[in-house]
Amino acid sequence: MVQVQEFVGLEKMIKEENFLFNEERGMFCLNFGSDNSCSILPSSVGHGQEEQTFSPEVAAKIENLFKPFDDYLAAMIGQEPFNWPYGKD
Repeated sequence: MVQVQEFVGLEKMIKEENFLFNEERGMFCLNFGSDNSCSILPSSVGHGQEEQTFSPEVAAKIENLFKPFDDYLAAMIGQEPFNWPYGKD
């Protein structure tokens, strides 16, 4: 996140220590408080991903929209192209 902020030219507000792994939810959360909790995110965040599928037509439209940007970003940061499911099963 620090590198993204530097790249975009933003003040570094989000730091590595703001990311906490929540064992119960099985994901990293952002936290800016002092209580080491992920209370700033709704409990629904990170859940139900298996239910978030689209019709093949909608998934194709999403892929057509985002894939060029994803490929461009991957090339810029020297990474293999992302293999997002784009809403497919």
